[in-house]
Amino acid sequence: MKLRQHPRRLLVALVVPLVLLTACGGSEGIPDDQELQPASAPSGWDTSTLDLLSLAAPPEWTKDASTSPEKGTTVTAWRTAPVDGQSSAGMEVREITKPDHDAETAAEALAVNAMATMQGGKPDTEQIVWPTAKDAWTFSNEIVAGLDSGNEQTYVSTTFVADLDDGTQVQVLVFTKKGDADDLGAQLLGTIKLMTADA
Repeated sequence: MKLRQHPRRLLVALVVPLVLLTACGGSEGIPDDQELQPASAPSGWDTSTLDLLSLAAPPEWTKDASTSPEKGTTVTAWRTAPVDGQSSAGMEVREITKPDHDAETAAEALAVNAMATMQGGKPDTEQIVWPTAKDAWTFSNEIVAGLDSGNEQTYVSTTFVADLDDGTQVQVLVFTKKGDADDLGAQLLGTIKLMTADA
């Protein structure tokens, strides 16, 4: 199955080869025991408002200019300053006006791609509840880079995919160096606010 949505290109661009849920209860219908929860941005973070969502990132992260690699797809990326040619963390947002596949199918395909990147098992995708999302899915995985060079580094990658009521789709990929801030990916994704049709 060929999907044009492919946010893991960010990992190549950064020279890095490169949440889990269920139950009932929280505000706006978010289950209390859902691991990925909407949250306010930490103090000092910079909030960016895009076409289909807003989200925040640490102030030391650099936001790149948005690009449109394919018709109907806008890509915006953030990254940390490179050290020895590599960034230790980054994020890519894809806003898709006419997705070829729904969020569940897209998340599954991205998880298969993650399996190929890791050369390991396929991460399990999980459905989550998210404010104003028609449907939302997420998964996390670890990727070990630098095996050939002997400079082995482990990265934690977390992906969020959501369909909106107007038929658009948002895909967000966050990767961080394991051990730097293991909850950073969840913090970043927690700041996502999807735009409603009348926003």
